[in-house]
Amino acid sequence: MDALTIAKLIENDYNAPPQYTEWGVECSLNVSTDGAVVIFRGTDEPSDWFKNIWARPHKTPVGWCHKGFWEGVEAIWPVIFADVFAVSRNYDLTIAGHSKGGAEASIFAALAEQRNMPIERVITFGAARPGRLKTLNAPIDRYVFGADPVPHMPPWLRHPAKPIKCARRIGFNVPDHHISNYIKWLENV
Repeated sequence: MDALTIAKLIENDYNAPPQYTEWGVECSLNVSTDGAVVIFRGTDEPSDWFKNIWARPHKTPVGWCHKGFWEGVEAIWPVIFADVFAVSRNYDLTIAGHSKGGAEASIFAALAEQRNMPIERVITFGAARPGRLKTLNAPIDRYVFGADPVPHMPPWLRHPAKPIKCARRIGFNVPDHHISNYIKWLENV
């Protein structure tokens, strides 16, 4: 599945009830003839902010991670694992997310690879920094639009890949973070 298709799935996902939810992590599994994608949602509720600010580095089996994001992925893993594993046996599997969900997608993909689940690609849009993921080997497309501030947070953690910069701007501009900006940019590339 291409990045534009996945960005549109993410946008639609924000407007529907999540298929899977646990400890503030909301995600869905989308399967089509083009493959399968697990989508992690970004911050869309006040309770998400507690996990966002719980950003101290935490040693995990996949590397040093944002503690709040790691604990969310660890909580959602048993809820979604069986479905994702079954799909991964028959389809190329992409893990994707926006904002907080982009960081969670990267951590989920690292954990999946560590547990021998094949990951075709990781695609993130405006992802927060997940930490130093030592076990993530899948190709990563990490999109950053304009002056989106979220990819710079928290400043003491790292991203697992260099950014694909969309619409370069200077400074921080919160409206640049909206998924619709990424969609518009991808439609015009």
